[in-house]
Amino acid sequence: MRISPLLMITAAPRTLGYAPRTIMRGSGMRGDTPGTINTIMHSRLTRPVFGRAQTLMTATTVNQLRGFTTRGGASDLPQYSPGAPTFAVVPPGTCQFNDEFVPCKLTKIQRCSSDTSVYSFALPDPSKPLDLPTCGCVLVAGGADAEGNPFVRPYTPVSTNALVGEVDLMVKEYPGGNLSKVFGELKVGDELAFKHIIFNVKKQYSEFPKGAGRTIAMLVGGTGITPMIQALHAILGNPDDDTKVVMLYGSRSSSDILASETMDAWAASSKQLTVKNVLSAEPADSAYDGLRGFIDADLIKSSFPPPEEDPLIFVCGPPPMYNALCGAREDEELSGVLKELGYTKEQVYKF
Repeated sequence: MRISPLLMITAAPRTLGYAPRTIMRGSGMRGDTPGTINTIMHSRLTRPVFGRAQTLMTATTVNQLRGFTTRGGASDLPQYSPGAPTFAVVPPGTCQFNDEFVPCKLTKIQRCSSDTSVYSFALPDPSKPLDLPTCGCVLVAGGADAEGNPFVRPYTPVSTNALVGEVDLMVKEYPGGNLSKVFGELKVGDELAFKHIIFNVKKQYSEFPKGAGRTIAMLVGGTGITPMIQALHAILGNPDDDTKVVMLYGSRSSSDILASETMDAWAASSKQLTVKNVLSAEPADSAYDGLRGFIDADLIKSSFPPPEEDPLIFVCGPPPMYNALCGAREDEELSGVLKELGYTKEQVYKF
């Protein structure tokens, strides 16, 4: 096992090549295993979650379903897919992580784009799921600044509570980034430290608006897709939830749209979800025929319900997106385009 030389933790301790991908019949997922998988041959656990019988899949089951292998190399990585929408909602207070950092070992890496990957970490209790409330995040610590203090950042997992024994994080490596650079240097077997506090839950699924005529609107940029994937798993995976969802997803180019095939598939298979991609730096001669430029007031007005219909608006993206559309992430007051359009701070959630 290789320990990241930059990792600093205070708690006691508690793979992959790429093959041609195929669509798995009946799963709506992509994998790297040749042929077609029609059945899952691994064990499952079942337990009630909020009164529902939920199927809990072991990490081995999920890896087999997605077609991932664990050959240990990270130079050729498989493509990430969130899979089919899965309703696995739990009440707060049951997460495996608490307010003390605990080290977790990296088990595999999956590629999303040239600078973004999904990192899977083993949980302290391999027999249980993470049990993180939707749309909660975890705090991750690793590396060290000039004074020897670890870098700490919040990340929203893209895996659900149906996954047993592991948690998946989508991380973009930024030039000059601190913790993201640590992620980019990780190898299978390395460790980072994790914890979770109640403050890291912005909006519980039980608080989402539900029912005919209700809409959740999403303003997304880059890896800001992660809490939206969590929310969409719960909404689209619940047959009793008919809430409409409209997403405006800003990216630089078509190759930068994360989980694009999954979002397209989810939108195509559900009358509830509409996704509009907006590209700011797509080559003019590319085959892309969608929206170009930036998310602005006119696009929001034409895509989202008006303020008087009381939609819930989720925002997650880079700082310039927050500043332009709703005000800085840490600012409790609403400003920017959404305020100008008449929305209130009670209608907007900054992830």
